[in-house]
Amino acid sequence: MEEIGLFIHAIEHGSYSNGPGRRIVVWTQGCSIQCEGCWNPETHDAGGTFLTREKLLEYLLAGDFEGVTFSGGEPFDQGDAVLKIARSIRDLGFGCIAFSGFTLGVLENRYSREMLDSSFDALLTDPYRGSSNYNTVEEAITNKTVTFLNQRYGLEDFNSLPAVEVIVDNDGEIRTTGIAAPYFRQN
Repeated sequence: MEEIGLFIHAIEHGSYSNGPGRRIVVWTQGCSIQCEGCWNPETHDAGGTFLTREKLLEYLLAGDFEGVTFSGGEPFDQGDAVLKIARSIRDLGFGCIAFSGFTLGVLENRYSREMLDSSFDALLTDPYRGSSNYNTVEEAITNKTVTFLNQRYGLEDFNSLPAVEVIVDNDGEIRTTGIAAPYFRQN
């Protein structure tokens, strides 16, 4: 039996600024798009740590989470695995969101709309445009096409998110995250 998983750059347990509710955020490793001005250029090269579907579901079931957000890198560079994992997340009743530098049309050509609908609640698509710092999530998501695939989330759920989170790890690393967050990391 094939082990399903993703090569990831990082995982965050308990973000409130990368989608509605308390979320697990999975930043995939590898990006074929490599948008100019990208805030996560360290995710562009292939490699990363392999995270199995079973381990991600174990994390999800062990905490008080609303769902999972996939970001990158480019999640759909590992599209078959992302779709299978997302469908498993949704089958368990959790929410699932993905950011992609591909357009919705490209994703619909690669995968059926039915497959996208059964795997995700919302997609935020399109290449990164510009290198602006945003003051609000509402301002930041104008840089993306937001597609709600069902009634689980709406625009108001995103517009009410905190613009940025500052995370301090146990090892003292400080970083920012969030839909409107300026990129920052310090060891």
